[in-house]
Amino acid sequence: EILLSLKFFEADPHTHLLAGLIFSGRNKYLKAMNHYKRALELDPKFYEVKNNLGTIYLALGQWERAIILFTGLIKVLEYRTPAMGHNNLGWAYYKLGKIALAKRSFLTAIQLNPRLCPPYNNVGLIYLEEKDLMNAQRFLERGIKRCPRYAEPYLHLGKTHLRQRQLLEANKYLQQCKKLSPDTSLGIRCEQMLIKIQ
Repeated sequence: EILLSLKFFEADPHTHLLAGLIFSGRNKYLKAMNHYKRALELDPKFYEVKNNLGTIYLALGQWERAIILFTGLIKVLEYRTPAMGHNNLGWAYYKLGKIALAKRSFLTAIQLNPRLCPPYNNVGLIYLEEKDLMNAQRFLERGIKRCPRYAEPYLHLGKTHLRQRQLLEANKYLQQCKKLSPDTSLGIRCEQMLIKIQ
C-alpha cells in the first residue's frame, strides 16, 4: 500500500520513511537506503530519516560513511535524539577499532539519555574486552536495571562471571539471555555457552 501510494504521490518524505522502515525490517537494506535518501532529497531537515540512513550504513558495515553521517547529525541542535546518534557513532568507531572514541561516544549517549539501553551494553562490552571486569559488570548491571528485557547485556554479564569462575551467577545470566531471545543468534550463543559450563 505504501509503494502504491508513492505511485500516486512520490514527493512525500514521510511515505519514503515508512517504506524505508519496512524494507529495513526485512533486511532489504539497499531498497531502504534508496527510500531514505529520497526522503532526504525532499526534506534535508528530516533528521529521523538521516539517523535511519546511518543505521543502514552500520548494517552494511560501511563504518566510515556512518561516522561522517552521525558526526554531522549530532551537531544539529534540532535533532531530537542525539543520544541515539552518539551511540550509533560509537558503534561505528568500535567496529573500526577506535576504542577510545567509541567509549567516549557511548558515555556521552548515557549522559544525554540515561534511559537509552544500548550504550550501557556497549560500554560494558568494551570494559569486558579490556579485562576491566568490575566496570564491565557495573555498566551491564545498570543496563539490565533500566531495561530488564534487553537480552544482550545478560550474555556479557554471563561472560564477566565466567571469567571470575562464578559459574552459578554466569548460569543465571545466560539462562535469562536464552529466555529473552529464543530462536535468535544471540539466544543460540547463550545456549552454547550454557552447554559448555554444564
